[in-house]
Amino acid sequence: MKNQTFALYFGNRGFMPGDLIAGARTDMIKAVTDAGYDVPVMDENATRYGAVETRD
Repeated sequence: MKNQTFALYFGNRGFMPGDLIAGARTDMIKAVTDAGYDVPVMDENATRYGAVETRD
């Protein structure tokens, strides 16, 4: 049986401190993978703090 997959999206409107986003990424990815699920997530170096800030 194939593992279920949960895509994680991290958003930030630019006013949230970067260390909170970094911590959330680490904690959520670990929690989902520890539960046995696959997790596709955007590379943290693709944007500032690894979070989506705009539609662009």
